[in-house]
Amino acid sequence: MLRSAAKALSQKLPVVFLYLGSTSSMAVGLATQSIGFIVLARFLGNAQFGQLATITAVGGLGAAWVQLGSFEAMRRRVGRDPSVYGAILGHCLTLIFGWGIIVALLCAAATAAFVHLVSDPLSNFFIVLLFTVTNLILFPWISLTEQIFLAHGSFTRGNFVTAGFGIVRALTAVVACIGFGVQSLSSWAVWNCAAYIVGALMCAIAVAPYGVPRLGILRDEITIGFTFGISGFLVGIRSSIDILALTAVAPLATVGEYGLAKRIIGMAAVSGASLDRLVYTKLAIAGQEGPSQTLKLARRYMVYAAALTGATSIALFVFSPLLPFIFGDHFNNAIGILKTLCWTLVLYGAQNIAFDSLNAANCHRLQVIVSTGAVLVGTSAVAALTLHYGLNGTYVGVYLAEILTASSLWGGLIMAGRRSKGAAVPHVPPA
Repeated sequence: MLRSAAKALSQKLPVVFLYLGSTSSMAVGLATQSIGFIVLARFLGNAQFGQLATITAVGGLGAAWVQLGSFEAMRRRVGRDPSVYGAILGHCLTLIFGWGIIVALLCAAATAAFVHLVSDPLSNFFIVLLFTVTNLILFPWISLTEQIFLAHGSFTRGNFVTAGFGIVRALTAVVACIGFGVQSLSSWAVWNCAAYIVGALMCAIAVAPYGVPRLGILRDEITIGFTFGISGFLVGIRSSIDILALTAVAPLATVGEYGLAKRIIGMAAVSGASLDRLVYTKLAIAGQEGPSQTLKLARRYMVYAAALTGATSIALFVFSPLLPFIFGDHFNNAIGILKTLCWTLVLYGAQNIAFDSLNAANCHRLQVIVSTGAVLVGTSAVAALTLHYGLNGTYVGVYLAEILTASSLWGGLIMAGRRSKGAAVPHVPPA
């Protein structure tokens, strides 16, 4: 019995070490990012932090249309066949730096229409554009380099990307705010963009040994990419609608406090994201045999995801009273907001496992269908409840939306898995 237990443990150890390495690197990136995050919050204050949250929310709506599923294509196709790397990389770069410029300009124009950082309209547009370019062009490229390493099975190098860029951003915030006294979003926009340019160049050098891109668009990925664009846009609406609705009915200070709590939850999602980074390639390989195989793995990974995100939620709840000491007294109301929202991490973990499993099994259309219905209903609920009941309405709407999305994705995955399993059983005619 002891021998069998030791054998089972030895089989699990490589996965455990990979997860610990993935989590550790993301934790380093998270820790350094938190330093920059704290510095920005203290120097900008809750009102300007509310404006930054609004700019980021609008930018999130355009991010999916820039990528058009290119990240998933890199992991899925290169993970299966590394020889297609040059073509996939060229496809990704064409989308990010070609099509992405158009999307960034449109998002900047829309954001500058209702977010006023300076009095001059042209200067205001330029400042917003700097934030938009970093969010929609430079950050996707930096994130893509991590996917490149993961697709090639180089988890250590992928981990370095996460940790290294976190350090760059943290140092930039410290130097800008503490060293040069930056206290406005207009000044921070320049420093922020410069940091992303440095990070983008470092990433380009890091992935150069894998080969050069063959620029162009892969037509067979465009159709799949548009399903990702639609689902990503809907997810962006769902994740941004609370900030946008609060902006319409609440003071900027409240938006800033809510944005702070939400940003902390987003960073704490590292507990589930580190697992997703490790299992997607395995899901994609299993997906070649149909959704029934990905469903088997998804059920197993869901147990791990629930345990990890549940523990993280408890930690956020326990340590939330420390927020004013860390970010300043003007974020005192963020304590209650974080305590209320921290449990959504468990729902995010459930959604990610089902979402990745559907895509890994090439069930992209099904994923879009189930996601669309859930997001449309959930987004409408968040917007309506926020506009009528303010912050309390936002809480109720967010939980309704996340529960509905998780249930819909898992329902779609279970349905696809059962159909696939049934189709694989040959029909035997009665004697």
